[in-house]
Amino acid sequence: MEKSKRELAFAVIIFLVMAFMDITGIPASMFLNISYKGVEPFYYYLMANRLLMILAGLLLIKGLCPEFMPSYRFSGLRRDLSEYGRSLYGIIIINFLAFAIGVFNYMDRIPSHSRIIIIAIISNIFLAAAQELYLRGLLINILKSALSTSRKAGLWSVMISAAVFSLIGAIPAWRLGLPSVAAKIVWTFAMGIVLGVIYIKSSSLLLTTLLRYFLELLPAFMFVQMKDPYYPMLCLIIVPAAWVVTAVYILKKYPLVSHDGNND
Repeated sequence: MEKSKRELAFAVIIFLVMAFMDITGIPASMFLNISYKGVEPFYYYLMANRLLMILAGLLLIKGLCPEFMPSYRFSGLRRDLSEYGRSLYGIIIINFLAFAIGVFNYMDRIPSHSRIIIIAIISNIFLAAAQELYLRGLLINILKSALSTSRKAGLWSVMISAAVFSLIGAIPAWRLGLPSVAAKIVWTFAMGIVLGVIYIKSSSLLLTTLLRYFLELLPAFMFVQMKDPYYPMLCLIIVPAAWVVTAVYILKKYPLVSHDGNND
């Protein structure tokens, strides 16, 4: 029991440090100031910081609180992608249409191949891997442990982690105005529910990392073609609504509390 409490405390500290690093860009933002291939330093220090988060986070979790180490299992990945990916076809299509139509008239920059590769493709890998590690894998494991006496521990863990995810995800939208912030909070909260349910049901953080990467890829590709990225009104209405519907569907399809009261 004492060991479990100690590991829980270490896990919470690691989570808080990773969240601080993700929000602030520290320490990479303090010493990394390079511009290469027309890509601003901001993207390089974010990628470097998130790489540090991933490596340090995994090492610290393994060394200090192995009980909370997320699973990156490869076995059954193709089956899981087919199973859970089917549930996301609708949101993928709606996201594509909403961003493609809403952003099309504002795509006023022809980006170089380097900007597309570095910002939309490579940077997105570090974003998905780092945030899924601490916001999905680590935080959900912490919450399930802390709420282990509740028969709804899985459900509450997903809801709380989704709320934290939505607040952190909304930070970059503050400069875009209140409607963008509100919409981003709603759709990232719903996305957090979807990915959280899939993580608990599949026990594979690799799966949710891949899904997150592909879900973020289209907006990233669109924004890299805008001089002043922002969310058009079409996206602010349709995307949050579609994500909420998807979250409700996922919760009904993959319930986290069974009828006999056992928690997943």
